[in-house]
Amino acid sequence: SEAQCECSSRQSMAKKSDTQTDREYYGKKEYINNIEDKKEEDTAPKYSVDFDWEWDHKNEKIILKAKDKISKRRWQLTLGKESYLSPSKEYDRMNEIFDDDDYQLITQYNQIDGDLTVMFLKQKAKVETYKFVLPQTQ
Repeated sequence: SEAQCECSSRQSMAKKSDTQTDREYYGKKEYINNIEDKKEEDTAPKYSVDFDWEWDHKNEKIILKAKDKISKRRWQLTLGKESYLSPSKEYDRMNEIFDDDDYQLITQYNQIDGDLTVMFLKQKAKVETYKFVLPQTQ
């Protein structure tokens, strides 16, 4: 796949030179390429989320945290006895699943209310093992 990436980037560079036009400002040439630049902007990721979880020993709660590396938004959800009968056992179960490479982390950002949905889905499964909606904190 890396070879394909190199190929496609070379092809797009070749395409750029075909569609480039230039303007002259104060004796300096500026190359303009609106068509290709627009396509590149559309394919850029809109967000990139780091997800983490921790156990709060003092309060016996699970804390789920997420941070967007691009927009710097943050989300957090705290789960305790109101969510699980035994939060510590559930945390241990979460650890196994969150660290398991057979599970895929899927995130969805809701632009209307700012919430982030985090799902852990086993590969080829139709139903997620975990699904959380984290409210935005920053």
